[in-house]
Amino acid sequence: MAPSLTSMETATTSGCRSSPMRARSTERSSLPLSASSPTWSRLRPEIPQLRRGPGCSFPRRSKVGGALRGTPTPTRSLSTRRVRRSPSCKRRKALAPEPSPLSVDVYVAPMRPYVCPDQLGEGEVATWAPSSSTLISGPAEGILIDALLTFENADQIAAWAKNFGKKITGVYITHGHSDHWLGLARLLQHFPEARGYAAPEVAARATWEAEFNKTSKYWTSRFPGELPETPVVPEVLNTDEIPVDSQVVNLIHVGQGDIEGSTIFHVPSAAAVVCGDVVYNNVHMMMYEANEAKREAWIASIDAVAALNAKTVVAGHKSVGAADLPENLAASQRYLRDFSTLAKKGGTVEDLVHGMLELHGERDQPHTLWISARAEVVRRA
Repeated sequence: MAPSLTSMETATTSGCRSSPMRARSTERSSLPLSASSPTWSRLRPEIPQLRRGPGCSFPRRSKVGGALRGTPTPTRSLSTRRVRRSPSCKRRKALAPEPSPLSVDVYVAPMRPYVCPDQLGEGEVATWAPSSSTLISGPAEGILIDALLTFENADQIAAWAKNFGKKITGVYITHGHSDHWLGLARLLQHFPEARGYAAPEVAARATWEAEFNKTSKYWTSRFPGELPETPVVPEVLNTDEIPVDSQVVNLIHVGQGDIEGSTIFHVPSAAAVVCGDVVYNNVHMMMYEANEAKREAWIASIDAVAALNAKTVVAGHKSVGAADLPENLAASQRYLRDFSTLAKKGGTVEDLVHGMLELHGERDQPHTLWISARAEVVRRA
């Protein structure tokens, strides 16, 4: 069947003749439209062309106003028509979910005896302080803070961390005391894709302890058969921003803790900070290397931690089960001030120890207090 023409073959507008409309072309396709219509037709309309010439003028607007008579009402092309977005569409981008906060989980190696060749005071028992290692993790990966000391420490940290099912990308060390990084060699065997890192000042102290014969003998004599023959020293970390699952953990150089060159790790998304030995939690604080001036600097370092307004404060040495509360900041400062006040009174090692036990007798690890008191009396002499 031939295509039919429209009933309107010419158009007249206010006396201006238009050229006859051309016949609409018809295209046929072999694609079926339905079972009853094996073919379909698509009409391609032709737009009438208005002539211009003498006696042909454009129609005037009606005196009453409104559109021109005899002209079709203009319509906006679908290709250029604006589509007004729903307000809910505009909010979708703003309401896109943010990444979940990083998780902070803490492992604590309990207080334990060790071989101590030193002469002990009356009632003194040689034990090693309870120590913490922290896992900071996102949905898929995580980092560990501090590797602790012995083979057993490292094995237990690894078994604990693997339960979380995260890829461990690095082990970061808070400060250069060997009881926080000697476990690195064994721990990296459990996580071969990870590496050990530390700030330059921390790596320098760790390297010194690894190479200084007297220091290495100190550790091997106290933990015989429990330490690596060839220690792995952390690599120098030349950035203060550590990526964890598209988020950032900030390394902060606070300076003085129980030794100089201490660092902490701030986790903004979790409102948490991992403090190493800048903060203690219900454990007697080590002051073997901290005289009065350094204790004042230490107190200032704790002020820097407090300025972060963290809700979770993880201490490097803490009692098993002790809560990681910000109150440990003020408690650590109070301990340091009390020690300095009693030390100024003079007296013997026993006097200093007994005075501190009256004020802070609830803390674990009194052996550390004895070590600190001996060092203070020697400095005074």
